[in-house]
Amino acid sequence: MLYRQYQWWRVCFDLYVKTRKNSATPEEQDLIAKLRLNQLTWNALFKHDHWSLDLDPILFPGELEAIVEQAETIACSTSTRHHPIFTFDADIIPSLSYVGAFSDDPDLLRRLVKVLRKLNVREGSWDSEELAEIYEGVLVAREQYGQVISGYPGGLLSVAKALAALGLPCVKPTNSILRLSSSIKGYSIGGTTDAV
Repeated sequence: MLYRQYQWWRVCFDLYVKTRKNSATPEEQDLIAKLRLNQLTWNALFKHDHWSLDLDPILFPGELEAIVEQAETIACSTSTRHHPIFTFDADIIPSLSYVGAFSDDPDLLRRLVKVLRKLNVREGSWDSEELAEIYEGVLVAREQYGQVISGYPGGLLSVAKALAALGLPCVKPTNSILRLSSSIKGYSIGGTTDAV
């Protein structure tokens, strides 16, 4: 049922975009770009003809790259800002977090870090700068220390915990993701629990 509702929304959204292509206001264009990013993310996650959001989905490199490309388009339209933005809407950063979580491509991760820094936005608890630090840490761990940090069952917090153990200077100790990962007792990499 939910999958069919999403498919209906997708068809209606595509039709709306097509009809507004040449007449959308700048505000509408901005909203369309954010909705397109969400659409790309949901399309990548929902590949079946029924609702089956897999907690460990198989995302193809082209799908992840399309998400980053759309975020780069959004970042270009906001590049004239000279200060960070705070919003309660989580329109962009969660989609980019998926890319970081499911990509092993160092070049795509570099693009991800670059676009996160360029966005300079906090969407509720999602901070683009802090997320950029985490994925930059993943790159540094791989390239300078030979540590591949990806595919952790605990997601972003497990990645942050692994980075904390390495003590990388590119991830600031004030990073809230890093601090949260170290403050949760009994939570560890790989599904076993730490000694409390």
